[in-house]
Amino acid sequence: MTGTGDRPQYVARQKRRADTHERVIQVAADLLYRRGIQQVSMDDVAAAAQVTKATLYKHFSSKDALISECLDVVDLEHFTWFVSQVEQRTTGGAPALSAVFDVLDQWINSSAFQGCAFINASIQLPDHQHPAFLAVLNHKDRTRRWLVTLATEEGIPAESAELIGSHLMLLMEGAIVTALVQGRADAGKEAGDVAQIVLQAMANPRK
Repeated sequence: MTGTGDRPQYVARQKRRADTHERVIQVAADLLYRRGIQQVSMDDVAAAAQVTKATLYKHFSSKDALISECLDVVDLEHFTWFVSQVEQRTTGGAPALSAVFDVLDQWINSSAFQGCAFINASIQLPDHQHPAFLAVLNHKDRTRRWLVTLATEEGIPAESAELIGSHLMLLMEGAIVTALVQGRADAGKEAGDVAQIVLQAMANPRK
């Protein structure tokens, strides 16, 4: 236990540790996304984050632990950004499910786009038992559940909303991969066009 006089120093040390931890996460997440999981070493992360390797291992017991936490942070940051962008486009009453594909198109055509970090990770991880694979599954499930929620909020019955969420998730995933692999800048927009066909078909089923 620290004395009262030691508390300011303790608080300062804790803040420095937290700042270092956050900096390493941000640097590592960027490296892993741009260069790939297998191509980035702990030495690379330490150098880019300007910390010693010993410091790096004080924060993360292994590269696997670092990858897992990076993906958790990316999940939260990217999902928060995506949702906020959709909300900005629906303030005037525009359909949220249509706005999803407008944001997807925006992201695909941004300079930062290099595919989905979670699709990339699922390919680059050695096997699905890797501890970081849970973050991949969580991100995909969170996104699908969000699409179901948007469908429900637009008045679509629960059973149909579940199906629409799955359909639109497949369209989004396909657009991301197509944009990355084939360089199709219009993949997000085209997926949005198909999404409209799906939504119209669900709204007006054949007798």
